[in-house]
Amino acid sequence: MVKHQLVGRSAASRSEPRLYVIQGSHACRAAMLMLEHKGISWRPFQLLAGMQTVAMRPLGFPGRTVPALKLDGVRVQGNRNIARFLDRIEPEPPLLPRHRLTAIEDAEQFADEVLQTLARRLVLAAGARGLANLVNHGDSGRLGAILAPRRVRRRSVMRMARRFFGISDETEHLDLAALPGVLDRVDSLVESGVLDGPQLNAADFQIVPSIWLLAYRVDLSEIMEARPAWRLADRVLARSGRAG
Repeated sequence: MVKHQLVGRSAASRSEPRLYVIQGSHACRAAMLMLEHKGISWRPFQLLAGMQTVAMRPLGFPGRTVPALKLDGVRVQGNRNIARFLDRIEPEPPLLPRHRLTAIEDAEQFADEVLQTLARRLVLAAGARGLANLVNHGDSGRLGAILAPRRVRRRSVMRMARRFFGISDETEHLDLAALPGVLDRVDSLVESGVLDGPQLNAADFQIVPSIWLLAYRVDLSEIMEARPAWRLADRVLARSGRAG
């Protein structure tokens, strides 16, 4: 019932959405990009990294993760859900155009379940060993300062997150071995036109922040920038014009 009411409202009659995020999160940046695509402004609510696991339920959300969007009493979590919600309340420009819906949905699933997780683990593994393993110690980049504004806090968060996600030398080795194949799939999506087409779509916005995040690793930054997908990463950055 609420969904139908929101669809029927003009943009002027809706309240400004509140977006719950973590600083420098690639997943959260995807939600920001989709809101920008729709021309919808939002109020950010920035949580300390790690606090989302205990804060979201008391805020009325069913899960413990961010990004999370609240609008006129409706709460939505996760980028795939947010994309569909935004298309319902503001159909144009579409995030999920019907003529390529199946291919875009497959790319979204890959972004959510494979690429985003791999990028997170690889950057946490490097940063937990020492911030010198990150470009500018993680202070700046296309996602802004990642996880925390100060290095002391960032170092602590990365070490805690390393334990939380079960990251080890062995998992890092396996992730690095899997990375070329994962990036080949991103490049193939670009080459086929599923990504980087005439009109950007939900999969573009969900994949690009993970590409940006991987470039924070000193040993991966040049590799990422040499990839065909970096052209898409540049395009989205130029369109967005913001970091963090």
